[in-house]
Amino acid sequence: MKRVFRRSILVLGVMLAIVAATLFIYRRPLLISYHRDAMINIWQTAHGLRVQKPWVVSVRKVFGFPSLPDSQYAIGHRDSLVRLGYLSTRNFIIRPVSLGTPEFTVLCEKVAAQTGGQPTAHFELDASGTRVVSLTIWATPGDFPRWEQFTAELAKR
Repeated sequence: MKRVFRRSILVLGVMLAIVAATLFIYRRPLLISYHRDAMINIWQTAHGLRVQKPWVVSVRKVFGFPSLPDSQYAIGHRDSLVRLGYLSTRNFIIRPVSLGTPEFTVLCEKVAAQTGGQPTAHFELDASGTRVVSLTIWATPGDFPRWEQFTAELAKR
């Protein structure tokens, strides 16, 4: 009986070591997947692009969380993706556009369509705070050529 108990403990220890090693090896991809999904879900839900599932709303109510997540939580997940090395940041200079103009509305719509409903673009304003002068982008290195082409097309107009 004692021998069986020792063997069971040994098997359990080996299994736990394998699980721990697997989690350690796949830690970064798992974290990237978690933060990316959370960033997109929170941002889209907060901006009305996605409706929360009824069970999510129920669980949030039980634990006292607000029914609509604050979009700032999505920014926190985006920052985590930068720390993990998944996303990089670049700033693109664009032709200045005054806030509140029809041209600005068109620019916002184009940028929103280009991001696909993700918090991966931010307008930078001039010193007076009345005109957009550049666009800060968070993207994977493979996505930057698409953004370079997009901002080059914006500069032509």
